[in-house]
Amino acid sequence: MKPTVSIIIPTYNRANLLKRAIESILKQDYENIKEIIITDDGSTDNTKEIVKEFQERDKRIIFVENTKYKKGPTGNKNNGLDYATGDFVGILDDDDELLPDAISKLIDIHLKFGYKHIFANCLRSDTKEFTGKSYGKSEEVKYEDILCGKYEGEYWGIVSRDLIGKERFFDDTYGGESLLWWKLYKKTPAFYLNEPIRIYYVEDEMRVSKKYLKFPERSFLNYKYTLDLYGDDLLKFCPKKFIKICFLAAFFARIGGKYFKALKYTVFSFKTQELFFLKIFALFLFFLPIPSKILIFLYQFFKRFKKIF
Repeated sequence: MKPTVSIIIPTYNRANLLKRAIESILKQDYENIKEIIITDDGSTDNTKEIVKEFQERDKRIIFVENTKYKKGPTGNKNNGLDYATGDFVGILDDDDELLPDAISKLIDIHLKFGYKHIFANCLRSDTKEFTGKSYGKSEEVKYEDILCGKYEGEYWGIVSRDLIGKERFFDDTYGGESLLWWKLYKKTPAFYLNEPIRIYYVEDEMRVSKKYLKFPERSFLNYKYTLDLYGDDLLKFCPKKFIKICFLAAFFARIGGKYFKALKYTVFSFKTQELFFLKIFALFLFFLPIPSKILIFLYQFFKRFKKIF
């Protein structure tokens, strides 16, 4: 028998968009989807009623509310993971959709090669371009590849539930899913399928990826924990990426009003010899009494030049 799959859809106050995500799972050509777990983070719209309508159509749909973890994207995903019982787990944002053969393509890779973590690319809803870096081929992906940014952007994949085990996301971060995924990559290589299997909708202003600046304290923790867990590996394999993470920790600390934490993580970046003058510039920038709005403008401007790292 082919492996069973649990799909988790975290949601919060987006009932109309949620319909599209659920429908895309119901249209999958893979016959062994065991359950579709809708984990709700305290919605005040008609999310529960919408899910109930779907439950009348398909008994695999489970509705659970997040009362155990801190409110936010990562805590809500943890709640879904606690209910998953399939051999593999996939997490789909509530405003996106999978193409009909998404899961079957990933499972085929597992059955053929044995990988426990398989992911593929996505298509932007507006331009139909890939949302993740691509090198024109499918291939094995090692921990150092992910750590050093060979694969960055939006992808979608499935992971063996045995590989996840009792590991969970940090629910005090805002986003920060890579803190868990990198740990899994460190355990075993993954496989990248160079095909699009998900449509990534960029129009929604409520996307998590557009709200990091509204939660500077929790966004800061994304990078603090990254340095705590992976700082030594970053220094060893990709020191420029280490500097980038230090700068991001300092930036979010600074716009959150934590001047000395901003100074601390800027100083951390001096653990490597790379980009010395850029680090001197950052040291002054983060410690001067510059309005946060200007720092945010500079952050968004310099994001265009991320290839410097």
